[in-house]
Amino acid sequence: MTNRITKKDLHKRIERLNDLFGYESDELPHSFRLDCAYGGYRVARLCANGSGESDVSPRGTARETYWHIHMLIAGAEMALRKHQSDFD
Repeated sequence: MTNRITKKDLHKRIERLNDLFGYESDELPHSFRLDCAYGGYRVARLCANGSGESDVSPRGTARETYWHIHMLIAGAEMALRKHQSDFD
C-alpha cells in the first residue's frame, strides 16, 4: 500500500523549493506556487510583475505533481552544490 500525497504535502515541497531559490513566500515575483483546479495540480511560477503565472509542470495527480516538485528540488540542490564547490 502506498502513502497518499495530500495538498499539505505538496505545499510543504513548494515551500522547500522556494526556500532553495530564496523566496520567502509563494506570492513574490518569480516564486513557485501550487495551482489546484479541476481535480488536478500543477506547479506554476509567478511572472516578474506578479500579474500572471507560467506553467512549470503539466497538470496531473497529486503524486505526479509531487514527483515534478521533487525533481525541481533535486536539480536546484545539485546546482547549489556545484556553485558552492566552484568557490572552495
